[in-house]
Amino acid sequence: MKLKTQYQPDDYVVRENAELPLKDKGAFGVYVLEKYGWSTVNVLRELSERFSLPLRVFAYGGKKDKIGLTTQVITIEGPRVPDIRTKDFFIKFLGFADEPMSRDYIKSNQFEITLRNLSAESSEKASSELEDVKLFGFPNFFDNQRFGSYDLLQGFFGEKILKGHLNGAVKTHLTSV
Repeated sequence: MKLKTQYQPDDYVVRENAELPLKDKGAFGVYVLEKYGWSTVNVLRELSERFSLPLRVFAYGGKKDKIGLTTQVITIEGPRVPDIRTKDFFIKFLGFADEPMSRDYIKSNQFEITLRNLSAESSEKASSELEDVKLFGFPNFFDNQRFGSYDLLQGFFGEKILKGHLNGAVKTHLTSV
């Protein structure tokens, strides 16, 4: 089975459902950010450079995957900035808010996931369990938002915690980029 194929961004789609109260005026511009092939933080760094703004004026509720097509709400403190569209991301102005975006405003994330090269047996098993997924959702225990980003030299810090390697976990957490 193949999941999150880098060359097919619409195989893994995440749409953030946020309820940040919009106003005609406010201290924070509210924007929708859609991206592919960029981490949330790297897009914000790019916007920071393009607009000559410090990174601290940007806020988001949660990091979204680099591989996949993701949509989320961000805020930029200060006056409105122009919409931008590149081949890999775009931002579009929605309105203003009195507070920056945070995880408190995220109501849910909607996922569309395409699985490729699934065996007939696995396909049949997955199909039989769809009703449970519809009723209870699908747990997500093992991605980098739960266990920290993967460091090429040191691995996942969360894995070290689970294995009881606490010194290694602290070292990885403090020294990873």
